[in-house]
Amino acid sequence: MQSRCTVPGWYSLASGLDTYLDSCDDVETCREMYDEWTFFRKTVDNAALALARTDMDVAAEYAGLADDDLRESFFYRLRREHDRGAELVRDIPAATPYSTVDSIRGPSAAQPLRRPHLLQVRLLDDDERSVHEE
Repeated sequence: MQSRCTVPGWYSLASGLDTYLDSCDDVETCREMYDEWTFFRKTVDNAALALARTDMDVAAEYAGLADDDLRESFFYRLRREHDRGAELVRDIPAATPYSTVDSIRGPSAAQPLRRPHLLQVRLLDDDERSVHEE
C-alpha cells in the first residue's frame, strides 16, 4: 500500500467483467449475480472497498519516479483498469460500499492522508542524497 494503490484488491476485476459483458452485453445478469450469489457480491464489495482506498494521484507521483517508457506502458494500464473497475462497481449493485466510502472520503478528507505519502515521493526523488542517506 506504499503507493496507495492496493492493486491486489481490485486489479483485473474490470478486465474479467468486461470480458463477460463483451460476450453478452448483459449487466442485468451481473446485478442478479450480485443479489443472489454471496461469493460474487463479496468479490465486488471487497474490490469496491479497495478501490475506495486507492489514491491514484499519489500512485501517479510514485509512477513519476520510474523511467518514461516504464511509466507510460505500465501506469496507463493500471489507471485504465482502476477507472473501469470503479465504474463497474458503481453500476453493478444497487448500492456499494464504494459509493458510501467515496462520499465520506472526498477530496478534502483525502488530503491529510496523502501528504505523508507525497513527502516520501519527494524524498525518494531527491537526487542530492549522500550514499550514507540512501
